[in-house]
Formats: sequence, C-alpha cells, structure tokens
Amino acid sequence: MTKKLLTAGLLLLLFCPLLFAKNKHNEDYLDVYLMIVGPGPELYTYFGHVGFLVRDNNRETYYLYDYGNFSFKEDHFYKNIAMGRLNYKMMRMFADPYLEYIKGEDRDIRIYHLNIPFEKVPGMEQ
Repeated sequence: MTKKLLTAGLLLLLFCPLLFAKNKHNEDYLDVYLMIVGPGPELYTYFGHVGFLVRDNNRETYYLYDYGNFSFKEDHFYKNIAMGRLNYKMMRMFADPYLEYIKGEDRDIRIYHLNIPFEKVPGMEQ
C-alpha cells in the first residue's frame, strides 16, 4: 500500500498544474481527493487501485482521473499482467458510476482530501 501512496503522490505532483488551472471566478473551485480501492476478486484487481477524484464545485460534478487502465483484448493479457508488462492509459470519467461499481463488488474504498493551497501548487505561483 505504501508504494501505491508514493506513486499516487508522485503523479499528483506531476499533474497538479493541470488539476488546479486558474478559474476567473474562484481559485478554490476544485477539490482533489486521493482514492484508494482495495483488492477485488479478479486477478487484475488483486493489488487494488489508485486514482484521483476531482470535484468541480462550479458544476457540482466529480470526475475520476484513473491512471491504471488497460485493454483486456491485448494479446496474451494474463501472461502480460503476470510479467508486469501492461500498457496503461489514463482516462477521465464521471466518478459516480465507478464508485457504484466498486461498492457493488464490496471492495474497500478510502478517499483522502488533498488540502493543497492554490499558491503552493508547483507552477501556480503568483
């Protein structure tokens, strides 16, 4: 779990400028959360999952920025997953359907609010 948190933290630092782009009306219009999902029943869910939930307070919507997607149609899928050779993709989607799916699998979900002041985000200095 520690490696996942470290990886998620590093990804956050890389993508912070994109997540906290300025809004003319309100600098605090986004809230960012780290989402950690526990292991699931399938082989490809054995180690759990990590993503970022971003709440757009102006539109009252949640998006999931998911950095661990891959194609089941890939040749030799299970061999590649066993060897750690998956080609991962980032996807953005509405968070609610994903969270309902995870709850339906009775998997653990932990969500941590990342309280990063706008002026402390790398690249966003005034």
